[in-house]
Amino acid sequence: MAAAGAVSPAAGPPGGRAGWRGAPGSSRREALPNTTAMARGEALYLEVTGRPREDLGLALARFRGALDLQEPESIEACRMELLATIHALRRGRG
Repeated sequence: MAAAGAVSPAAGPPGGRAGWRGAPGSSRREALPNTTAMARGEALYLEVTGRPREDLGLALARFRGALDLQEPESIEACRMELLATIHALRRGRG
């Protein structure tokens, strides 16, 4: 029997964030490139103000919408747009 709080290797990490490939009931939303892009965008959103924050907010919203639709081409395009927005904002702040 496993110790209390132990996670079975098949179960993935706590919070149910196992990779979407082959994991029943998981989604592309949980794919590492998508979760990473979303986390980077949300972190930067907390730091910026004004027009840059609005632009980043729109990119985040489009990316969330693409994830909701589960269309791989749209997800890829919106993720690339989000990452480009993040890069431009970070470059402009440096």
